[in-house]
Amino acid sequence: MYAGWMIILFALAGTLLAGGDADGDGLDDAWEQQMLERFAPRLMLSVGECDVMPARFAPDEAEPRPLERDGTLYGQVLPWTGGEEGALVEIHYYHLWANDCGRLAHPLDVERVSVLLRGPTKEAPVEEWRAVYWFAAAHENTVCDVSHGAKAEWLKAEMGGATVYVSRGKHASFLTRQRCGNGCGGDICQPVDNALTPPRIINVGAPGAPLNGAVWTASKKWPMREKMGTDFGPAVISRLDSKKKAASVNDGLIPLQSLVMGGEHTLRGLGTAGNHTDSSLQKAEKATGNALQKSAKAVGRFLGIGKK
Repeated sequence: MYAGWMIILFALAGTLLAGGDADGDGLDDAWEQQMLERFAPRLMLSVGECDVMPARFAPDEAEPRPLERDGTLYGQVLPWTGGEEGALVEIHYYHLWANDCGRLAHPLDVERVSVLLRGPTKEAPVEEWRAVYWFAAAHENTVCDVSHGAKAEWLKAEMGGATVYVSRGKHASFLTRQRCGNGCGGDICQPVDNALTPPRIINVGAPGAPLNGAVWTASKKWPMREKMGTDFGPAVISRLDSKKKAASVNDGLIPLQSLVMGGEHTLRGLGTAGNHTDSSLQKAEKATGNALQKSAKAVGRFLGIGKK
């Protein structure tokens, strides 16, 4: 009996030493964590960010509940099979926010940056892996979608994390600051002096097999589950290979985005006009009384100008 228990204990010890694969994706969880730490992006948050920092969420709860805005990042490591030479894995880095507080604000915001990595073999140590492509999500599945990618070599981010600019309030991710003004024109990137230093990077595991209590990834309150698939399909890779710099993966939306951007400028013009009108009416109020002020407010509400 004693010998039997000793065999079981030695077997358990061997399993612990060898690591484990709790999410069943064929990759050792301890190795995944090392990869997450090595290739973590440098997030450049914007000055005046209204939601402060990405949030940490309560573990083991079905619905996402932010606990603290402390800069926590969440990660996912998944095998990639695209017929390329060597071993390949894909990593998603999620910066999750309690609120989108830009235009069309809403609670809960899922944003991400992804990287495709190549190693000589699947068993190669972390130090031997190199980034091949980076992807940054920005306003996905909207007319303003400006998600884009680039070769890691062009970004000088083969051996570690890429620098990523995060737009104020909307939290879209950009691989260059210049791209922040693309799309519908509503993004502002005014980076602080230093990149975000996340206190932790938490592995969320695989779809249907969450790690570290990240069961909220499947919640219908936000679109996180649908963002856990590959970002590097054949069409995306072909496009990035054909470019020498960062490239959009949704060029078909550019005409619509130009139209929206024109509307954005018109709205800003109306907003300025509304502010001037308000100022004039305030002066007129002194002479004509409250009746004119009430009328002006009613007109302003009808036109949708003035205060947002």
